[in-house]
Amino acid sequence: MIACGSPEPAGSVSLAAIVQAGPTCPVLSDPPQPGCEDRPVEGATILVLDTQRRPVAEVTTDSEGKATVGLEPGGYIVTPQPVDGLLGTPDPVELNLQGHRLIVFSYDTGIR
Repeated sequence: MIACGSPEPAGSVSLAAIVQAGPTCPVLSDPPQPGCEDRPVEGATILVLDTQRRPVAEVTTDSEGKATVGLEPGGYIVTPQPVDGLLGTPDPVELNLQGHRLIVFSYDTGIR
């Protein structure tokens, strides 16, 4: 398993994830009121599976809600895991990774 911040293997591509949670205020507006932007989620676990659903990597987000992993080009299922204190879990993302890719996962805080 590869952790956040590990060097990428030679000839690989990278998969980056940003994990955030919102809403952070009881009344939503567009654009968000100052201080009501979605917040980063530190310590969220994201599993990367191959197309046969075998684990390939596991990363954990940093204090900015970011994680990066180097992978070989190919098909993957990127699966966020439940986070204590947040509602629901974002749906997995299936992708054919051929270059660098960024995925944003959003969790629900339950604030209404």
